Amino acid sequence: MPKPPNSLGEKGKIHWEFIVKPLVQSRVISKMDLPLLEMACKAFESWEEADDEDARRKSSAEYLRIMKEYGATPRSRQSLATKAKPIKGNEKTVSKKSKSETDEGDIFEAFD
Repeated sequence: MPKPPNSLGEKGKIHWEFIVKPLVQSRVISKMDLPLLEMACKAFESWEEADDEDARRKSSAEYLRIMKEYGATPRSRQSLATKAKPIKGNEKTVSKKSKSETDEGDIFEAFD
């Protein structure tokens, strides 16, 4: 599992573990997603540390905008599930990768 970026504070690093671990386990993310997830954790930190309602609202909106891409809301999870394709020979198992992506082992390969 990827380690939290050094740019994150303590709360951001804790939140990184909270969101990244299940995304890695479910094979939803690739290495290309890490900067965006870092931004989400920074938005979470900003939300936690905000002194006024306007700053909290902006941080919250940024966090949700990013995390919806990873199924953080019921509607976005439903959308991800409908886009998934079954693995050939095991129609009950869901895969987020196409056959060419799986065979090539390219940059879209999930973390091991």
